[in-house]
Amino acid sequence: MLTGDRVVLRPIQRADLPRLWELISDFEVAVLGTSGPVLPRSLAEFEATFDHDPAQPGKDRAYFAIELDGELIGEAGLHRIDHSVARASWASASVAPTGGRGSGRTRSVRCSITHSST
Repeated sequence: MLTGDRVVLRPIQRADLPRLWELISDFEVAVLGTSGPVLPRSLAEFEATFDHDPAQPGKDRAYFAIELDGELIGEAGLHRIDHSVARASWASASVAPTGGRGSGRTRSVRCSITHSST
């Protein structure tokens, strides 16, 4: 678990999936969170994807649930982690609008960078 100013990055749990699916199904969030076309996915498809790989940790990737002020607002992660040179790429964050409470995306990136550079 990584903790920053008002934001927590923690492992994604199966109980998070309905809320995360809700978030990524929002067109505005989906457009910001993908580089390809926005395609609808059922909750069952989303859960099957989780069960078979992407949310699973690995040597070269780590995905996080993003909480802002205790509320699950999205997901993000690091991929192409190269421990030998301390380098990784930030995976796009799918983050819900926070209603004027500050940018969850910015705070999650800052938290990740702070913890990865120490």
